[in-house]
Amino acid sequence: MITYNLYLESGPRQRKTMVHVLDMLGCVATGSTTQDALDVNPDAIKAYLSFLHRHGEPVDVASPFSSQVVEHVMDGPWLGNGNPAGGFTPDFNPITLSEQERYLVRLIWLHADILTLIRGLSIEVLMAEPPVKGRTIHHILTHLAEAEYAYLQAALRKTPGMHAAMQATKVHPEEIVRTLTGFWQVSTERLQSLTPTELERQTQRGQVLWTARRMYRRLLEHSWEHMQEITLRLDSV
Repeated sequence: MITYNLYLESGPRQRKTMVHVLDMLGCVATGSTTQDALDVNPDAIKAYLSFLHRHGEPVDVASPFSSQVVEHVMDGPWLGNGNPAGGFTPDFNPITLSEQERYLVRLIWLHADILTLIRGLSIEVLMAEPPVKGRTIHHILTHLAEAEYAYLQAALRKTPGMHAAMQATKVHPEEIVRTLTGFWQVSTERLQSLTPTELERQTQRGQVLWTARRMYRRLLEHSWEHMQEITLRLDSV
């Protein structure tokens, strides 16, 4: 039976918590308390396994599994939001070429699934305020582009054309499929060009030490989180 190692982040009072399944990069679970996050984590793992299986990764969605907490970060700012300043121990391991290929393919799948979700949505749906506190779908999408831009900038430095492509997603909501596709094309091309040096490099940005692995973790986790958010929003319409 597979045992997944869990990496947690929360404040010392263990309220808002995010669980990271780094053995299956991109899989996360959140909860208003640490126990809540751990309680929903098995379903999060199953959902992510189903996503990978649907796209052709050789995973067994029916096999039983267990999990164990191996690291719990409770010091530093922005805890529970995905990127604790100190990071997690595996964040600082260099990425191999085979991992780079696998993670990029997963990110491309996520981008494609998000585009499938929003293609054909009316401007009214894209700009509708949620019934409770939250963002419009268009705002979620522009936030995705802003975050992806920030992660690549932090780990890889300037990418020509990326800022303009990101800004374009904000201008005409009715063209979000086109502009987001253009932004992700620039992003994907930059990731495809990563060099062995970039896969190993560590870059200090303020309190955060960035690596290619940390960048990919956040790219995958963040896209997965917001794809689920959009799915739930559309299911409630």
